Amino acid sequence: MSKKQHKKRLPPEERKKQLLDIAVEVFADRGISVARHAEIAERAGVSVATIFFYFPTRELLVDAVLSETERVFDELPRVIDIDPEIPAIRRLLLSFIAYIEKYPSHSRILFEWSASIRDDVWPRFLEFQDQLIEGMANQIIEERIEQPAEGAATPEEIARLLMGVAYTLYIMKFAGKPDQDINRFLEGLVGTLG
Repeated sequence: MSKKQHKKRLPPEERKKQLLDIAVEVFADRGISVARHAEIAERAGVSVATIFFYFPTRELLVDAVLSETERVFDELPRVIDIDPEIPAIRRLLLSFIAYIEKYPSHSRILFEWSASIRDDVWPRFLEFQDQLIEGMANQIIEERIEQPAEGAATPEEIARLLMGVAYTLYIMKFAGKPDQDINRFLEGLVGTLG
């Protein structure tokens, strides 16, 4: 007589984290406005009711996925092991590339989120982007030994430019551009920005 194999029961917090990780993958593949509870359930091999138990509404599901994306990218300057002796601008750009490689699904969500101007997600994206820009600007300020020349870009303006560059790097990486092209683009920008 063969016994059915039972899935190991996870504590609720572990199960929720597992389902959130799968939700991130589904949102990355399907998009913020398209991903649904049923797709997550299918990929996770659980009932739709299980997904609704942990994420009772579509709004709570979207909130959880965006919060996870924020959490991952909020740690951007501190997580990737890049030589601290490298100047801030180069280090920040290298961090973006490393993040795209390490967190491709979160990167896809962030990229789509940046273009989702719907009232339910756009204001939150703008607020989060401002936090990222502030963090980058602070790193640039910390490394500046002297005041920039009059008329030069402020650290915040440079950080905003770096956010735009991050999206270009994202496109290059996901379009399959060779690393040498990406590095040449990066070095040209670093040379321009100083």
